[in-house]
Amino acid sequence: MGLVLIVLIITVVFLFAITLRVKNKLNPTQNTFSNDQLATGFLLALLKTDHVECETQIETLIRDCAGEKKIRCSDGGDACFHVDAALQKILPDSLGIMQTKYALHIIKMPENQDIFPPYEDSCGAKDTKGMQGYQPISLYPKAGRVDVTLDVCK
Repeated sequence: MGLVLIVLIITVVFLFAITLRVKNKLNPTQNTFSNDQLATGFLLALLKTDHVECETQIETLIRDCAGEKKIRCSDGGDACFHVDAALQKILPDSLGIMQTKYALHIIKMPENQDIFPPYEDSCGAKDTKGMQGYQPISLYPKAGRVDVTLDVCK
C-alpha cells in the first residue's frame, strides 16, 4: 500500500511539472503581444520623460515644436533642438542596447509633414512592422495634432 501511494505522489508531481513547463513557453501570439506592449509602453514613457534643461516633458516640447515655438530652455535652445537631441540619445541608449530594431516617426497632421526626420535603427521595408505604438498629441487650442508612432520590427 505504501509503495502504491509513493508512486502515485511521484506521478502527480511529474504531471504537474510537465504542465507548468508547457505553460511557461511563449507562443508566437504571446511574443507579438509582448512586442506590442514594448512599443506602446516605451512610447508612453518616452513622451512623459522630463527634459532637465527645459523643465518640462518631451511631449510638451513636441507640441511646442509643432505649434507656437515659444519654449526656450535654460541653455537658450528651442524645443525642436532639444527634442531632436534627446531622441538621438535616448533611442540608441535604450532600444539599441536591447538590440531592438525600431522606427520612430513624428508627423504633424493634417499636413502629413514630418517635424523631425524619422529615427530608425535598421528597421527597413524588408523587416516586419506589426508591433506599433501610437500616441496622438493634440495641438489644442489650435487645429491639428501630432502623431507619434513607434514601430518595433522583427
